Amino acid sequence: MRFEKVELQRLGAGLTGAARLVERLSEKTLIIDGAFTGTFNLEASLDGSAWAPLTPRGAGTVAITAPGAYLIDEVVRYVRLRTVALSAGTPTASIGGLDVRAV
Repeated sequence: MRFEKVELQRLGAGLTGAARLVERLSEKTLIIDGAFTGTFNLEASLDGSAWAPLTPRGAGTVAITAPGAYLIDEVVRYVRLRTVALSAGTPTASIGGLDVRAV
C-alpha cells in the first residue's frame, strides 16, 4: 500500500465540484486548509449519478464550516465537494488515504 492524495475542485458559492474517484483509498481523510468564511458539504456516490451527503467523523454535521481534518469511514466510489456558501477566503480541499491496490 502507498499513500495517495486526491485534490478536490475549489468552487464559488452554490457550485458543485467534479466527481473524484476514491474507491482505491482506505482510511480516507478530508483536509480543508486555509482561512475562509463559508460552508461546504462533502457528497458521496457509489455509481457517479446518485449522490448523498456524507458526514465525516469529527464534523458532527454535513456542513463543514472550518478548516481541519475529517475522517471518512464510509466505503464510497466517488466524492465531490459542494460549496453551499463562500463569502471570504480561498480554501483548498483534498482527500488522502492508503491505495490498497498499490504495490
